[in-house]
Amino acid sequence: MFINTFSFAQEVSKPKPTIPAKPQSDTLTVVVDSILPKPVNIKEGDSIASDSIPKKKEFLTDKVTYTAKEYGLMNQRLQKIYL
Repeated sequence: MFINTFSFAQEVSKPKPTIPAKPQSDTLTVVVDSILPKPVNIKEGDSIASDSIPKKKEFLTDKVTYTAKEYGLMNQRLQKIYL
């Protein structure tokens, strides 16, 4: 029985020296007496109508009770039921 095992190795790199972060002062200033505009709450209308596809009428609109000994055939195009 021959078993072949292929494996790959990678050399471990040397650790790199870390660079410390330089502290920076904040360059932005906030003026206390400035008047901020009030946010505008306007909803923009959607360009697509919400119900643009009309709903189809149902095949049967009333309650149907029927009894068939062998079979019942429903024709949706002609809207008829054959017993």
